[in-house]
Amino acid sequence: MNSIPISEQGYSRVKEELEQLKSERPAVIEAIAQSKAPESVIQGNANVLIFPDLNVGNTAYKLVQRLAKAEAVGPVLQGMAAPINDLSRGCSVSDIVNLVAITSNQAAGLKKQK
Repeated sequence: MNSIPISEQGYSRVKEELEQLKSERPAVIEAIAQSKAPESVIQGNANVLIFPDLNVGNTAYKLVQRLAKAEAVGPVLQGMAAPINDLSRGCSVSDIVNLVAITSNQAAGLKKQK
C-alpha cells in the first residue's frame, strides 16, 4: 500500500476533528440524529462524510451523487504535506475542473503558510 506524507499539523488537526465528531455522534438524516444523539448540535446537518479508505470513499460519494442527482466534488484529501487529490477514471470534465480549483486553493493556502 502506498502512503501519502502528512504534515504533523495536518495529522493533529484531523485527530482533533475526529475526536470532536465522535463526541457529537453526527448523522446525515435528522430523524436518526434526534434518536441517537438528541443533544448533538449537528442534528442531521452533517455535510462531510469520512470513510476508512479512498476506495470506500470513492464508491460511496459516487453512489450518493448519482442516487441524489447531486453535484459532488471530491474526494478532497486534507492534512497532507502537499496538495493531493484524486480523480477516478470515469470522472467528467466538470469533476476535473472542480477538483483542480480546490487543489489550487489548497496550494495557495500552503504557500501562505510558508
